[in-house]
Amino acid sequence: MFSQKLRIGKLINVHIHYPRIWNSIQVWTIGIITKKPQVYFVFEHKCFFQYLLNDWSSSVPPDIYSFAPFIYDIKLEGNHLELLIPCNQGNWIDCTNENNRQKQQQQQQPAENNFISVCAKSFSLIYPLPFVEFCPKVTPMDIIIDAQDILARLVIPESNRMYYILEGIDSHKRFYTPNGVKSQLTLSDEFEKR
Repeated sequence: MFSQKLRIGKLINVHIHYPRIWNSIQVWTIGIITKKPQVYFVFEHKCFFQYLLNDWSSSVPPDIYSFAPFIYDIKLEGNHLELLIPCNQGNWIDCTNENNRQKQQQQQQPAENNFISVCAKSFSLIYPLPFVEFCPKVTPMDIIIDAQDILARLVIPESNRMYYILEGIDSHKRFYTPNGVKSQLTLSDEFEKR
């Protein structure tokens, strides 16, 4: 299994308000503020989140006597966010580096994983989930996404056959901006240091 999923500086801040009056609105404020997070998103994570939501939702008809209104106020913020999506052939994840660490007998070989990397200088997602009515026909949910200076890149290991071809293309690239021609964009400098 692919072991590394998240590398992050600061992770989570949760504030849960339980009212003293029975059946009053509960407000759960979940704030995740990060600096330089690296998130590895494997396709199986999508299934995990679907199963998690199915566990939270109930298949039993709601009961007015046990209903308690609540609001999940979720806010995600990050500076220098990097989302890494494996893009190997057949969605195969190479874990040879992990196996070599465990065996300690063979010479270590780097893992041959290719990634699509989506980077943003700053990222903010505000997602309130208001469940304040009993059995509503529609529950409005406003999602606010704000991202600054986004770039996408392909990350491939040196052992890949395409590495030197893409390195040659990369060394001759030019970016045409309103200020003139540049050979490098400034946002990627922050992510090259990792």
